[in-house]
Amino acid sequence: MITQTQIDEHCLWPPLRKFGAFVLEHADPDRGSGLPDYEQMDLMRVPNLVPYIWVYDLRTPERREGLYVNFAGSKHDEVLERPTMGLYDAELPSIGVLLDRTVVEVKKAIEAQTVLYSRKDFAVMSGADRTDRDAVLGLLPEKKFRYSEALFFPCSSDGETVNWSIAAADFQMRERTEEDVFIHF
Repeated sequence: MITQTQIDEHCLWPPLRKFGAFVLEHADPDRGSGLPDYEQMDLMRVPNLVPYIWVYDLRTPERREGLYVNFAGSKHDEVLERPTMGLYDAELPSIGVLLDRTVVEVKKAIEAQTVLYSRKDFAVMSGADRTDRDAVLGLLPEKKFRYSEALFFPCSSDGETVNWSIAAADFQMRERTEEDVFIHF
């Protein structure tokens, strides 16, 4: 399990460090896997972070495979330019070539029960057919690049099985300037 020191060393955005500290308060190293228990979290303890948080419901095989968005803060929806709560990741407008690796890394974190830290760029289409992979690849002019820094925690209510996950991210508009970073803890 990641430590607060590791979070502080890697996270560039200060509120992401605060998010990490909040989630770690709900991790009990003496309880099975030591994963945090999402069901015990009160997001109103970190109200300024709620717009940046999203939660996957992983309680069924279908929801686990599709990464079902159970909750999405307003910044998450704003960046993806549509409401995302109640959708699977595959239905989101930015899923495509530039996020394929992100989905793979998130699923690895769920299976391995590791925390995932990432810094990456991705594209969101605006005005184009959001299912058109050519738009994601940049072949259509409506593409907008976004940068995100995120911290993703798999969660367990029973101390063994990952049944929820919680994540937070900072989003910015900018041109692609660096290689993607994915670190599992």
